[in-house]
Amino acid sequence: MDSASAEVARALLAAVRVGETVVTATVVRADDGSPLPIGAKLLLRPDGGIIGSFGGGPLEQAVLEDCRVGRERRLIETYRYAPDGRRLSRQE
Repeated sequence: MDSASAEVARALLAAVRVGETVVTATVVRADDGSPLPIGAKLLLRPDGGIIGSFGGGPLEQAVLEDCRVGRERRLIETYRYAPDGRRLSRQE
């Protein structure tokens, strides 16, 4: 596990211990040539703090916006994004 993933995992466990609601996102599949490796993670805290990264830029901003919206729900969703951050589809 790389250090960023380990940091996200530690933050997630700490949040669970104190009952804090956080949102995580993980890259589970990537096209050839994707700048993000499979397993890249980020965590959004209630105060807006972020641990981990999806490389900054429009893709990360789109994912973070979905995390902010999803903070009120407890489900797993799958999204497809173009490298420029456009959401291509949502699968339920």
